[in-house]
Parts: sequence; C-alpha cells; structure tokens
Amino acid sequence: MKCQSWLGPNVRAVPVALVAPALVISTGAALAVVGQLWVSSAWLIGLGWGIVAWGVVSAMVLTYWLTRPRLAYQDAELLVNLRFGAPMRVPIEIVECFFLGRTKSRVTPSQKASPQTAALVVRLAESATAYHQAKVTRFLGTWEGGYITIFGTWCEPLGGELVGRLNEQLVRAHRQRRSDRDKEST
Repeated sequence: MKCQSWLGPNVRAVPVALVAPALVISTGAALAVVGQLWVSSAWLIGLGWGIVAWGVVSAMVLTYWLTRPRLAYQDAELLVNLRFGAPMRVPIEIVECFFLGRTKSRVTPSQKASPQTAALVVRLAESATAYHQAKVTRFLGTWEGGYITIFGTWCEPLGGELVGRLNEQLVRAHRQRRSDRDKEST
C-alpha cells in the first residue's frame, strides 16, 4: 500500500534550519578561495572543499529530514517521524485518537524560559504497554506514558479542522483493518 501523509512537516522551518549549513558552506568556500588565490596552499584548498562538501551533505540531510511527514499511514501502521532514521511503526489498532494540547516548546535550550507551543497528541491503547515509551528527538516531541506529543513548531499548522481530519482518517483505517481481518478469517 502507498504511504499516505497524515501530518505534514513545517516547511516554513526549513530555510531557518538551513542557515547553519549555509554558513558552513560559505566558510569552506572562503577557505578554498584563500588557499587558491592568496596562499597557494593545497591543504587549505582541500580543507575548504571538504568543509563545503560537509555543509552540502548536512543541508541535504536536514532538508530530507525536515520535509518528511511527521505522521504517515502505510500497511495498517502509523509511521511516526520524530527522530533521525527510519520512522517508528505503530500498529493502527492501538492508536485510539488524536487531540490538541499545549506544552513547553523545546526550541530554546533553557527549560525555564521555554514558551508554550501547540501540540498534537496521539493517544495509544492503555493495554499496548510495549508502545508506551520511545526515544525521540527532544525538540520534535515526546513519547511517554502511552502518549505521543508532536510539537506544533515542527509540523503543519495545528487546529480543530486538522484534528478532525486525522480522527476521520483513523476511523477509516480502523474499519479497513477490521474488514481485512474479517476477509482473512473467512
């Protein structure tokens, strides 16, 4: 089955996230130019181009990672993208609902000064204890006590309409799953 995006990323954050790689690329290019034009140093040229390459790869990885949907659905699983690497897979049967919440933003390093941010909360079945905790990237969200919290800073704008759509998609996925199981048992 094709992967369906349920909760998109915050594409507005991508240019901001690319500032650091752009600075790295600029610094590397400047070193390469200095090494070529003023110093005639092969090692400085090589270092400069190495830094440029590292910056380009970093920009590509960040762009890929930040443009992946935060939540997707495929093959009766909710795919949760809250860390580097492959998405975490949650059986759709244990996803109970989606709702809006508010939580401290983790964008700033200081927990004391963190402003509040909107959040999408995914409630998992109480009986599915194997899915109650997971390691996620802390500035994207949390996964504790059977609740997955996705910070609004890193996803598409949150609101009642979006939550309603997510819950409708969840109901359809649950019905489809029950239908598939009924067909398998006959």
